[in-house]
Amino acid sequence: MFSMPNPPPDTPAINRRRIVADLRALGLEPCDAVLAHTSLRSLGRVEGGAETVVQGIIDAVAPDGTALFPAHTGHPGISPENPPVFDVRTSPTLNIGVVPEAARLRPDARRSLQPTHSVTAFGGQAEWFIEGHEFCDTPCGYNSPYEKLKRAGGKILLLGCDHESNTTLHALEEAANVPYHMLTGVGTMKITDANGVERQLPGRFHRWGVPRHFMRWDAEFTRLGIQRTGRVGNAETRLVDAAAMWEYVLELLKNDPCALLPEDYVLPKNLGRPG
Repeated sequence: MFSMPNPPPDTPAINRRRIVADLRALGLEPCDAVLAHTSLRSLGRVEGGAETVVQGIIDAVAPDGTALFPAHTGHPGISPENPPVFDVRTSPTLNIGVVPEAARLRPDARRSLQPTHSVTAFGGQAEWFIEGHEFCDTPCGYNSPYEKLKRAGGKILLLGCDHESNTTLHALEEAANVPYHMLTGVGTMKITDANGVERQLPGRFHRWGVPRHFMRWDAEFTRLGIQRTGRVGNAETRLVDAAAMWEYVLELLKNDPCALLPEDYVLPKNLGRPG
């Protein structure tokens, strides 16, 4: 994630109109589906704070597009022996910043029911993106919002952050069935939906502790036209073609399952489960 100093207190605040204009200049269009990863601090002073950023992203793809935000609740303690308990109405986002939490709290938010890697969605295709996420074989796998974004010809917005925050790269690790990403075994997830109905479903879970180097291919993404770079407010920003990134990275992982890890990292022979 980019580390940027706080702006001086007399710096003019960035408003919603400026956010929309900068996103449009970067290449976001009214018909797009976009998954937004964000850093509020990187923008500088924002009128209305995180809520303004959420609305600005929604406005940038309005009236025909769909805006998605991560609403992750996963943590290292989750395993088949200690599966998640998730209430779509109240489970807060964890360790992904204030903008996703502001999105989750909006009354018009539609949130998927996957207990570790849910998303919130707004706009014309919101229901399609979140539908059935809890039934996916893996948290970011086939038919998840991350995979659907590729099918929809959507984009990934990295606003003030970089590919280390790009959850879709985990989706690609799942698609390629890399050896280090998923824990073995299945646990029983407890899920409470928007109507207060509790269900129990089988689930698989991410392994924590294996280091990633998701920025390893950043320069290639730019060179190949997979992403555009620019600024939104004060924030260095990337706008990524999800389908093009998917095609390129999946081929990388087929040739080298460790292509998203540090180049000098050696996988342990027996990964085991996190302690």
